[in-house]
Amino acid sequence: NLLLLDVGADSGSTLALDKVTGKTVWKSGDDDAGYGSVAVANIGGERMAIAFKAEAIVGYDLKSGTELWRSKWKTSWDVNATTPIVHQDNVLITSGYSTGVTLLTVHGRSVSTKWKTKKLASHFNSPVIWDGHIYGVDGNDGPKGELVCLELAAGEERWRFKLGGGSLICAAGILICLNEKG
Repeated sequence: NLLLLDVGADSGSTLALDKVTGKTVWKSGDDDAGYGSVAVANIGGERMAIAFKAEAIVGYDLKSGTELWRSKWKTSWDVNATTPIVHQDNVLITSGYSTGVTLLTVHGRSVSTKWKTKKLASHFNSPVIWDGHIYGVDGNDGPKGELVCLELAAGEERWRFKLGGGSLICAAGILICLNEKG
């Protein structure tokens, strides 16, 4: 029954509002905001909110807002615009400006890097995970973007396809891509 917002340092950084009354349930942190949505997941038996801030990815206890873990992630211009993708006890994040993609593993109150690569750097659109692979648009806006497939286990590139800047979703095992030309 919460509305979760990444609002930035001046307002409490991450807010949880009662979705009916709008009253603040909790606020946590003093990080500058990122641009993606806050994700909610069960990891290691704990229900948590995960916010991709301007300079870090942070996990919060969903009931209290207590910070559970954090991992630094610095990009040019502090633009972390994708929404974290949770797969089992792992969190996938990616940023544009040639920053790259990483798969983090959450261990209770700590987090470790499983792998990191620059073979996928999604600027705005979050990648998708399907059937042991990550699919995402590599590059910033403009005609140079490419649709990339990485192996989830190790981040190895399987293929890439010239798409141009765009977005994608996966439905019933089919990738549906929209580029800047349609």
